[in-house]
Amino acid sequence: MKYLITLFFPFILFAQTDTLTFQIPGPAGRLETEVYKVKKPVHSLIVFLVGSNVGSTRASYATFSKYFFEDLLEEGYAVAVFDKRGIGKSEGNWTKANFRDRAADAGAVGAYLKKELGVQKAIVVGHSQGGWITQVALAEYPEVFERGISLAGPTFSVKEQIINDYTSKYFCAGLKDPRGKAEKKVRKILCMSRLMGWKGNFQQLRIIRKFEPSPYLKKINRPLLLMFGENDALVNPQTCVEQLSKIFPQGTPPVIQYHVVAQSNHSFRISPLCPKERTKEYAEEAKVKVKSWLSER
Repeated sequence: MKYLITLFFPFILFAQTDTLTFQIPGPAGRLETEVYKVKKPVHSLIVFLVGSNVGSTRASYATFSKYFFEDLLEEGYAVAVFDKRGIGKSEGNWTKANFRDRAADAGAVGAYLKKELGVQKAIVVGHSQGGWITQVALAEYPEVFERGISLAGPTFSVKEQIINDYTSKYFCAGLKDPRGKAEKKVRKILCMSRLMGWKGNFQQLRIIRKFEPSPYLKKINRPLLLMFGENDALVNPQTCVEQLSKIFPQGTPPVIQYHVVAQSNHSFRISPLCPKERTKEYAEEAKVKVKSWLSER
């Protein structure tokens, strides 16, 4: 069973930088956090939120973080990445945390580091499930975060995201009625999470299975960039855009922008929807869009 799980090979994060380690007090205990910056004045803080499952850690996101953020260090940004509850040296238990809990952790890290680094501006950025958390954090903690970027974070529910995942798998396998088969499969998975959700992935799914991002998207009054991959098998970009139209029938508010990166997958690497082999090349368009959007005022 997979729901917004993306793993990356470990990499040395941000060579030739200052690395600061903090144990930041969070709502459920200390959060192990690393901050990366170069030896020049810092004007803004980026708080990066990893994805779902036990495999999403600071280390597993090293290559991803390096690609998107290393150039920004030279422009005066500091980048903070923290492990979820119960991962690494962070205290707590991620399997018992809902999305508001994760957003509260992000808010605590952002508020703490703004004071510690002496900066006024903080941006929350999250990938995959972390993109959902970005939406919640920006809605709930506008006093902490000036803006946010949701990278492959859906605008639809957890249930719909899992259906997206299985639909893509069945489609790529050449099966008939992939959507119908996916809906049946997900009904079974959600039923199992209710009956057996006492630990691990099933416990986490039991807690988050009813999540809908629409109340938070409606509440956001800070700039938000929603970025999707054209060939994302886990988060269909067309479905995301259609859902935005349902949430905002009078039109998406100016503070919310969306951008679809051509020919890219869930990790924003160049890939078809049904790849035959693992791809390594990132879509340059994705990094360019993040940098240009951050420069807008």
